[in-house]
Amino acid sequence: MTDPQHAQFEKSFAKNIIQSSKTHVNLGQDIIVTTEDKVRLCMTHHAQRMSNKTAWIGPVSLLVTILLVLLTAVFHDTMGIPKDTWHAIFLLAAAATLIWSIVAIIKALRTSTSIDKIVDELKPSSNTGTPQA
Repeated sequence: MTDPQHAQFEKSFAKNIIQSSKTHVNLGQDIIVTTEDKVRLCMTHHAQRMSNKTAWIGPVSLLVTILLVLLTAVFHDTMGIPKDTWHAIFLLAAAATLIWSIVAIIKALRTSTSIDKIVDELKPSSNTGTPQA
């Protein structure tokens, strides 16, 4: 058994803690009900945006490789093609890859995606402009 003073102290202590404690409630939720095909379409759009963010890596890597070849290689007549033609082929390849790299980098910089964009795309108000009941 506990003595009366100890019980009184526990009661007083508990009362003081309860009076000085603050409770914060954050239970508000948005529930999104949608169909499987809408989720698949949203995820397909998101996957495309994500691939746009990294699509510049291939062309830039290829451009660096071609530039290194142009800087270090000594072209020779090979397979019946003159050395000047080989040099011109690599110059054209570098130019084409440069354009491809620029387009891919611009596309990557213009593309933005986030979890919030996915959620907003799944909400009815973002698809139709008006909330559905």
